[in-house]
Amino acid sequence: MQIEGCLSQLPPEIPQRYREIGVSALYSWQTSLLLDLKQSDRNYLITTPPNTGKSLVADLLAFHYVSQPRKVCIVHSSFTLAKSRFRFLEPLWFKSGKKLVGFFEHHLRPLDDDWDGTVLVIEQMNLLFNEMVANRSLSKIGLIIIHEFHSFYDRSKGAEYECFLTKLKFYNSRNPQNQVRIVCFGNYVPKSKELVEWLDAELYLMETYKKNIHRWVYFRDENSVYNMKTQRVARYLDKLPPDPQGGVIRLALESINSGGQVIIYTASNHEANKMAKLFTTEFANLHSTKKSQYSAELEKRMEALRELRDSCARRLLKWDRMLVKTMAYGIGVYHTGLTQIERDVVEKAFRDDSLILLITTNQSSNLKLASARVLIVPSMTGENAITRHTLLQIGARCTKVVDEQYAALPAPASPVCVARYQPRFAFASSGPLLDRSFPISLV
Repeated sequence: MQIEGCLSQLPPEIPQRYREIGVSALYSWQTSLLLDLKQSDRNYLITTPPNTGKSLVADLLAFHYVSQPRKVCIVHSSFTLAKSRFRFLEPLWFKSGKKLVGFFEHHLRPLDDDWDGTVLVIEQMNLLFNEMVANRSLSKIGLIIIHEFHSFYDRSKGAEYECFLTKLKFYNSRNPQNQVRIVCFGNYVPKSKELVEWLDAELYLMETYKKNIHRWVYFRDENSVYNMKTQRVARYLDKLPPDPQGGVIRLALESINSGGQVIIYTASNHEANKMAKLFTTEFANLHSTKKSQYSAELEKRMEALRELRDSCARRLLKWDRMLVKTMAYGIGVYHTGLTQIERDVVEKAFRDDSLILLITTNQSSNLKLASARVLIVPSMTGENAITRHTLLQIGARCTKVVDEQYAALPAPASPVCVARYQPRFAFASSGPLLDRSFPISLV
């Protein structure tokens, strides 16, 4: 279906805006799903692989409700995503004669009735719900769209989702004539059948995108690379740099020296900065020799990096010092410690092939960037310990944009612990953790 057919009741500038960003028509599954969502008043849980077009379906569903008197709430898991969605949608809503507002502060400002839709994060949704219940005005909300619903299982966000949905379920049970509809979108939502039963919802499940991808595990303590397909050690890494992350450096340089880009996932902002410093030192030493393949790859991008540096200096009064230093060597850092403008610049530079290496965190598992190789250097313990859910998100994202995946981890007590499962994803850990019901298969 052409995009104009989905937005026929709205001004022509709106479908034109979608055409400007490359959206001229819907896939058949999007058309079918959107038709079901419009014709039904049921709650829905929609789970598909990343980059398949869920957000477009959500936007068009929200536009469908614009013509109705009840309000629409669009919920995201983070301020960054909420602001990005608001910046895109607000002008389109304005052209259709409707007011879309955004709540991004850490507190909720006083509300009035002068809005038709809102974009906010789950914490603000909880506050908004409480305030509207107190004012007896919750019946004015007709639809709540929840993006990134896979965050329901997130350590930091999960409790907020569960608290909000529990309150909403209770409200709907007491107000059958003015129920608030929920439509949830997620990349990979574990136990989706149990969730739809709890939410009294319909389930739309798309099969996982499959790609012929090479998955490996690099065991740091043994310097061995384990092939997840053959369940055997494929090779050993010798003559590694003395740093504990020497194997990670070697694996990254293998792709960089062959002209590819690399993404590294770390456990936290602090670990990302440490990794960036490590690679900056290593790359500076390599570049000083002028004989390494890395130096040749950097020279190809030198002019683009200079332009990037000058552009950044013009756009920002205060530029992150770490970012300035690392970008000179083709390294980008992407995490929540940077401003949105800085993250946008880094993402665009990597997409344009100006940067060779991108170092980010597990919290950025929704990055939509292609690379030749992905390295995952997780923490196995503590507050930032990697979870199966995070691995599923990174893995699902990588299956669309990467050729090889590596996980750099402590060697297990016995490699048999890995072979016990049949993983499709390069991940392993120490023996005791594997024995505590932490399956590593990406299904």
